[in-house]
Amino acid sequence: MNQSKKPISAAENEKARQGYFTRSTTRPLIVKNVGDPKLMRLTPRQLAEVILDREHYQRPAHRPDIVKYIHVLREGGYIPPIALAQRADGAMACLDGQQRLLAASEAGVAIWAVVVGVSDVETEQELFLVENASRSVRADYIVRAHTGPVAEMLRKAVATPGSQLHGVVTLDANSHRWSAALMVRMAAIVMTRTLHGGPILEQLAQADALLVRPGNRDRVEGIWSIAAAIFDTTQRLRSFPATCLALAVSNKWGKHVVFPSAAAYRRMRAINWSDRKVIPFETQEYVDRGVRQIVKYWRTDAGPDT
Repeated sequence: MNQSKKPISAAENEKARQGYFTRSTTRPLIVKNVGDPKLMRLTPRQLAEVILDREHYQRPAHRPDIVKYIHVLREGGYIPPIALAQRADGAMACLDGQQRLLAASEAGVAIWAVVVGVSDVETEQELFLVENASRSVRADYIVRAHTGPVAEMLRKAVATPGSQLHGVVTLDANSHRWSAALMVRMAAIVMTRTLHGGPILEQLAQADALLVRPGNRDRVEGIWSIAAAIFDTTQRLRSFPATCLALAVSNKWGKHVVFPSAAAYRRMRAINWSDRKVIPFETQEYVDRGVRQIVKYWRTDAGPDT
């Protein structure tokens, strides 16, 4: 049964087609061990067998987009080919276009796919990043799919029971947990002692390059540990206090990682970041004031743990 409200026009069809190509990545990213691409037309039955690997990189389905594509397909409109990875066992996994894939499967329509051979899941993760490098993919999904050492270090901490980040940091953009991308930013700050921003892929690349330097792995583990001890792990961590903490900690550390005393932890937990007399606005203009608040409460106490 045709459930569309009105036929799709030629202008709408062309707009959708051009929109896809303007979203395509323009930054060259190198991925090795990938077979030559081939174009295949997949039947609805074949589409239903395609793997959506949400454990390693794929995002949740977005129903409004699926409904939109179903309408386009049922009216005979054009949708671009999806991108698939063919694994060594012959199974195919979706790299890009899962909403189109699900729409075509539900609509019972065959669509085209560009298929490349891959050797392992890590290669699929890298290809996912290539396909989505300049698209509106949430930063947490990029961290989850990234194969570099910092992202791997974070994923391991999140997955390990007993870790301070277990059940606290999200790798799927859960709005009630701490952002994985924010953890990467804090890691970059403590390794460089400077404020960092920019695209998440650039932050990951810089953090990965710095992690091999002596002491930096301890610095990353240290800032994550201190953050988990100070901030409420049941609420989403805001960027401003996390950034201030990372800068303050990097200022306190010299050649060696040191941790606050129990008394200092208590004082820092008591900082009211919502008090506008303390921090008028959570903007870069007031970062120095936030850093001073943390340094003030991390003052020297008696004992070797200060």
